[in-house]
Amino acid sequence: MESEILAKNLDRWCVDEIFITSIDRSQNSSGPDYSILDQISELSINTPLTYSGGIRSVKDAIQVIKCGADRICVETIIENNYQEFKKISENVGKQSLLASMPLFLKNNKVYFYDFKNKTSKIIPRNFFNALKSHLCSEVIIKDINAHNYGDKKNFF
Repeated sequence: MESEILAKNLDRWCVDEIFITSIDRSQNSSGPDYSILDQISELSINTPLTYSGGIRSVKDAIQVIKCGADRICVETIIENNYQEFKKISENVGKQSLLASMPLFLKNNKVYFYDFKNKTSKIIPRNFFNALKSHLCSEVIIKDINAHNYGDKKNFF
């Protein structure tokens, strides 16, 4: 109910885009939250909708679009299943696909944060390959230093 009220208000306020991120979906390997997309799409809002969370396959991506999202944003699949990420780009179109990169700065170096394993590492090569191959239209950089994502002592 809260998500429906929020979506209606954002649409009424003429925001540029509504971005839904279901952060627990990938961590739990539970797939996209189709129910929230169904609820919001029933509202017939005019504001473009982007969805992120739990997208594991081209089938998931297509279903998210069918449920009302205009665009999707992925992260884990880029590193873990690059071929499937390419298939998503080919099927939904790069204009509908965004890549999310959780980054942080430490000792003047940029690191990638792996939410699932709660570890930091260098930016995975597949992210550079995705950019070089023009498989997505935008890159969303999340500054994890600016958010409270639980226990950060493992990487700071």
